[in-house]
Amino acid sequence: MKVLSGKWVFKLKRDQDGNIIRFKARYIVKGFMQRFRLDYTNTYTNMADIDTIRLLLAITCFYD
Repeated sequence: MKVLSGKWVFKLKRDQDGNIIRFKARYIVKGFMQRFRLDYTNTYTNMADIDTIRLLLAITCFYD
């Protein structure tokens, strides 16, 4: 399967006075590279289960 490319989008959140209160970033997939009936229904992300994260943290704490 071909990996769809994308780009990073960076934005600044400002308050009423124009001061920066938050930096935001997100990754956008270039939708025009999708193929009909192939790339629309399946999405894949690198997500870790919370139990896996807890296990890795416990092992890290155990071995200092």
